[in-house]
Amino acid sequence: MSSPFIQLDGRFFRQEEKIFTAHDFEYLLFSETLRAIRSQFMFWDEHLALIDLQFQLLNQPVPEVLTNGARELKRQLERTLVKNKLFKSARIDVCFFKKNSNTSFLIKTEEIPETGYAWNTDGITLGVFGKISKANSPLSALRLGSENYWQILRAASLTPSTELILQNAERSLLEVPGSNLFLINDNTVSTPAPETGVFISPARHAVRQICQKTGLNFQEESSLSPDDLLQADEVFLADDLQGIRWVKAFGMKRYFNKTVKIISDALNRELVQ
Repeated sequence: MSSPFIQLDGRFFRQEEKIFTAHDFEYLLFSETLRAIRSQFMFWDEHLALIDLQFQLLNQPVPEVLTNGARELKRQLERTLVKNKLFKSARIDVCFFKKNSNTSFLIKTEEIPETGYAWNTDGITLGVFGKISKANSPLSALRLGSENYWQILRAASLTPSTELILQNAERSLLEVPGSNLFLINDNTVSTPAPETGVFISPARHAVRQICQKTGLNFQEESSLSPDDLLQADEVFLADDLQGIRWVKAFGMKRYFNKTVKIISDALNRELVQ
């Protein structure tokens, strides 16, 4: 459920208030979504690096709110959480707009009931979406270059427990909307390599580190096919908003979750204190 207050450039407004017209902003630059748990912003440094990279790619100056380690942005995020009385867990969307010669920012929050990354007991069912393929570009690894594809997949998904996998032009499996895909065979965790054009979630590096600490091999693949899914012992999705999500099925294939649960528990121990 969306929170009652949003923030625009440091000022609070109620959700239903009309705070600007279509002509007030030249265009939306990009948005970034992150998770707050208690007083922590998950993957904060990774998100700042992604925000900075997107300003560089768009050839836009970094706004003042992001200078000095983005201390002012963090302060405004904290103010918004307090204003909306979100002391446990929340989703935060930060949108950056071009306004005249300046960059404005809009902060919107939404309550998440779980204080931590919840384990999805019922599991996710996967399908492969074959009607479109994702082009490989310098923006492919970012939400900025992936969101339009994800909107199509979300619209095509039949149920909330079903996720569709996006492919590249070579029909290699890439990602589901907002999340990275991981396959487990024996002692090896495999995921699409960056050169495939896959979106790179901030959680991906955390999964790699957990694999190293728990004695699992981490492998980046130049190509993953539906046959690889059918041969996998376990499959999971990972992102910074929802954490680790166990995949229970792909077609007639059913998956275990022993190793996935170990990785999920480790992520909570590492990040949620």
